[in-house]
Amino acid sequence: MMLDRLYDAWKVLWARPSSGESAAQEELLDLRRRMAEHSLELQDARSALAALRSRLEGLEKETRVNGDNPLHELFENIAAPVSQLRMQRHMLDSGSSISGRSVMALAGQVVGFVEKVGLQPVGNTGEEIPYDPQTAEPLSRDSFPTRGEAVIVRFVGYRYQGKVLRKALVERKVQ
Repeated sequence: MMLDRLYDAWKVLWARPSSGESAAQEELLDLRRRMAEHSLELQDARSALAALRSRLEGLEKETRVNGDNPLHELFENIAAPVSQLRMQRHMLDSGSSISGRSVMALAGQVVGFVEKVGLQPVGNTGEEIPYDPQTAEPLSRDSFPTRGEAVIVRFVGYRYQGKVLRKALVERKVQ
């Protein structure tokens, strides 16, 4: 121990680093090397982020130019009626009376907007249509109509972009 101190003192006199200083210098060099590596990684990440931002801005601009954002248009159009429906729900929950006509008028607006952006009805309530099991389903499990048989739509079905999301619920036409 005493010999190590004398050795370190001798190195200091001859301008050589002590063992503690050597370790500190090595650690400092290692930290500088790691900092340079992280700096390069950070620079790469910033470049990637800039490229992604540019791509996102391009996509947003393209969407605004083409007007091909049906969800944005839908949400923009239904925000007001949905807000009014929520207010009417609150009034109903608090015991106030509300007009069924006003609720149906708001619901009609919402239906109109979703159909405008591509949700297509399968039949209309009360309409007579030929039965197609791909787009319609009988209300009663007791009697299945045959394909092409006349049925009455009781609940409208919906399709979007050619895919049936909900089949129309139908009943056999009473003869």
